[in-house]
Amino acid sequence: MSHDGPFGPVVNGTQIVFFEYLPNKPAAVSFVVLFGAATLAHLVFIFVFRAWFFIPFILGGICEIFGYFGRAQAHDDPDKAGPFILQNVLLLAGTPFLAATIYMSLRRVATALDSQHLSAISLRWLTKLYVLIDIGCIASQFIGAIIPASGDADAIAKGRTILIAGLVVQLVALSVFILTTVYLYVRIRQETGPFLDSSMIYWRRYFRAIEVVTAVMIIRSIVRAVEYLQGAARPDQISTLNQPRGYQSTPISPLAIMFAVRRLIARPLLRVATRQIHVTHRRFASADQPPNMNQIESMMNDPAIRDTFEKLSRHPPAIAAMQKMGDVIKSKGLDTTQPPSKMDIMKLMMDSEFRDAATTLTTEMQNAGVEINPDVCQSPGPASSSC
Repeated sequence: MSHDGPFGPVVNGTQIVFFEYLPNKPAAVSFVVLFGAATLAHLVFIFVFRAWFFIPFILGGICEIFGYFGRAQAHDDPDKAGPFILQNVLLLAGTPFLAATIYMSLRRVATALDSQHLSAISLRWLTKLYVLIDIGCIASQFIGAIIPASGDADAIAKGRTILIAGLVVQLVALSVFILTTVYLYVRIRQETGPFLDSSMIYWRRYFRAIEVVTAVMIIRSIVRAVEYLQGAARPDQISTLNQPRGYQSTPISPLAIMFAVRRLIARPLLRVATRQIHVTHRRFASADQPPNMNQIESMMNDPAIRDTFEKLSRHPPAIAAMQKMGDVIKSKGLDTTQPPSKMDIMKLMMDSEFRDAATTLTTEMQNAGVEINPDVCQSPGPASSSC
């Protein structure tokens, strides 16, 4: 087979150009393997972490797998419509599915940080709006990619117009989304200062992952739009580079999102709380009812607790800070009869009054000579009474 294009069927004496070049089979097979392995891994993680919102990501990965499978077939049969349609449709449709997961990931990161109110646009409506936009982009790119296979010149031009329109809408949506993400990032940083960083909550990396992935998708959409604007008969431009596959592989970058979100949601956060909240605060300051005599006697028999009370009693600001922290916990309606959950702790840490009181308490505890050992306080309860 000649490696010189163009390639495509001849209809009524006129050649319909599918490719100006022969697609690279080894590269296509490599991407099938890469996307296959990544998609399988994420499929497992979906069930392990019950992250059902990642289903669109799986669909996008499947589109990429079969899209590159079609591209590998197109190497052997570049004149057939089947492989051309398969790779043209699925490689275009995969990106909106991946983008949908990114849109939903931002809302979950913001929810984990209890910072939805800091967004310039309601994240609830933003997610719904962008999912609708994604559906429109998928539909337009499906239609625009299938119509040219008819071989009719007018249909080819119309399909290209529809496809470019879908890419432009996707480009605008991604651009607005990344601006919204950056704005939320800045607001959270202004609201919390260095607190979240010093408390070992590595929240910045999750925003950076979303921003980088979105930027990569913007670049991909631009290149795709330029390619289709040039048409198939421009052998000197992007659309006919001998191996225009590098930019098509960029959607694999969003794979970092799942691991970022998983680490944020599932990462043990109790160490953060126990650095700021002493066991005495959890047992006294936020209780709806005073502890009974048996509870008091049991706790006061603990040498560590007794020593702590004796030291803190000489530091009124520490007692006031504990009372303030208890008031904040009550105002948030948290269950004080159970150890705090990870999400409860995150909500408390995002409250400025609670942070100020916790900082004051920590300072006063250090001034009083109370040792704070976060490695011991890994889980609340009796076992952690020696914190």
